[in-house]
Amino acid sequence: MTGNKQTNADKSRGDADRSPAEVERKHRPETVKSALEKVDPVSRSVREALERSNPLRSLRGHDDILGSMLDRSNALGALVNFHNTTSLHDTVRTLTGVSQHEVVLATALDDMARVTCTSEDANRLMIGPLSELETSISGLSSQAISKEHERLQTIATQAAFQFRMPELNETARLPADFQSRNESVLGSLPVYSDSIKTAMDAIQEPWINVESASRSINAFCELFSMATHLIEREPYEDLLVDQLRQHLGDWRDELVLPSNIGSDLALRSKFYIEKGFNPGLAEFPNPVFEETLERGALRDPIPQIATEQGELPIPVPAGVEEAGLARTKRAHCRLTLLELHVREFIVTQMKATVGNNWIRQRVPHKMHEEWKNKQEKAKQAGQTPKDLIHYADFTDYASLMERSDNWKDVFKPVFGRKEDIRESWQRLFPVRNATKHARLISQDDELLLVFETKRILKAIGVLQ
Repeated sequence: MTGNKQTNADKSRGDADRSPAEVERKHRPETVKSALEKVDPVSRSVREALERSNPLRSLRGHDDILGSMLDRSNALGALVNFHNTTSLHDTVRTLTGVSQHEVVLATALDDMARVTCTSEDANRLMIGPLSELETSISGLSSQAISKEHERLQTIATQAAFQFRMPELNETARLPADFQSRNESVLGSLPVYSDSIKTAMDAIQEPWINVESASRSINAFCELFSMATHLIEREPYEDLLVDQLRQHLGDWRDELVLPSNIGSDLALRSKFYIEKGFNPGLAEFPNPVFEETLERGALRDPIPQIATEQGELPIPVPAGVEEAGLARTKRAHCRLTLLELHVREFIVTQMKATVGNNWIRQRVPHKMHEEWKNKQEKAKQAGQTPKDLIHYADFTDYASLMERSDNWKDVFKPVFGRKEDIRESWQRLFPVRNATKHARLISQDDELLLVFETKRILKAIGVLQ
């Protein structure tokens, strides 16, 4: 009875006595109200994800802030349910006048929303992707995209509170501690601790994890050490191989990828960690992460492939450039150039060793037949046929090099051990899958990408 009286009293209140959120909910169409009721479980999932995230503990007890976030989640959910769809991507596709890049952005925001609801590591995974989405959303006509981006940006803003600037002498003491603990790995690199201290002191933004300074500084030192070794040592030298395996994971065994690994950012991260990837290496604010990759020479530009007609153009997946997904575009271009250079390297080396008939003589039969079938389909489609090697899959190159006679005669002197080149190549499979389908790239993805593309290209003489 009391509950009914309260409800009636509430109904008698005017809009002037209500909060803006209450007024907005009161005047929603009935269909949208019903949709909001359906989306309640999503709200609970978002709340649970927020409360699991350490940097957002400060929101507990602040129901006004948390409620505001969930209101935005509900508004998006209502819109999605109103259109009888299951994702922002599907909703946007039903709207008139929507461009391809808006569809790409909607898909990207779906990916990020899934991360907030399913990953306990959401804050870290969102750092890189949100930094590029922030500049991509403004000016778009789709209200659905803007609403969801606003919700994710609110979470990202709160997540930024997990970082602080180093305290006095913190960047002098801890790198020296790291060097003393890792002397066998670091060897006799000159003035190592001075170099890394200089790099740390140059950072102008908060980057130390408020809950564990040693975690941030050790990760920075590891990243600096790995990048330095990649410059100073041979790319497949035992010390570097072991160090990368320790921090990027052990990828030597035959790889079985989940079918949706390219589209599910949280699943991809979980897969990396299960392989042994050190997530702390990517747990930095995006500007700091970007600066660290540049300082470590991990983003050295890859030379273009020259032809008689000029530089070979690199097609980008539809909508990626217009959507402003710079990280995805950069990763796609880097992987494409890697593939082109490796293909050229294989052709040159095999011709020099085996002769012009190397494809017939040294390509596994099943692979050879697949290449011929693709070439034939291209002819039937009216395309000018290319040499068979141009129809190789990204996954073919390591298998081709590992074939016993090819390995012994051609590739062993370059890479040392079969398992090492297999490992390099397999570390690139998930991010290759993601870029091929125009999906967001995380800082985890980019670390694997920059280390392995540089290592392979250095081994074959394209990069120094």
